[in-house]
Amino acid sequence: GGSALLTLGLRQEREPEPKPQIDLSAARDFNRLRVHGPLGVQIVGASAFKVWLEPVAGYSPKVRAWMEEGVLHVDGGGEQGRQAVLHVEVPTLQRIDVSNAEVTVQGLGAREFSLYTYSGGVVRLEENSVQHWQVFSSRPLDLRVDDATFAAGTIKTTGDVVVSRAP
Repeated sequence: GGSALLTLGLRQEREPEPKPQIDLSAARDFNRLRVHGPLGVQIVGASAFKVWLEPVAGYSPKVRAWMEEGVLHVDGGGEQGRQAVLHVEVPTLQRIDVSNAEVTVQGLGAREFSLYTYSGGVVRLEENSVQHWQVFSSRPLDLRVDDATFAAGTIKTTGDVVVSRAP
């Protein structure tokens, strides 16, 4: 007997092709950042793009990075990612999505900036000139804001966010 394939009209889904990886130092011309995994993140307003990973001594976390439609994606891979900080210098940024919220945003200028986190933690906003902040967290987030950032604009929070004045 022969064999027959019965599909029941369902389409077979293929795994999406992985995006071509880039070296972090080559990341340019992005206005959004998505960080997957446990990396800490430090964003600094600067005149040019510069991205690098700073591991704690003795650790070498493996990260994957790729660009897609103006978004820099960084996958911080595994538990060793907790032992590294992703440094991002950018002229401006519109949005960041992070799974780990150990984030500092410093000296950034933008009309609007959105920050979304899904694991809670601490976010520090220091010396920024952003007119409208949108901050969301699905888990408890301590949002520490300095006087200069407060003075520059408004901060709207949704989800589980507590705003406090930074020392």
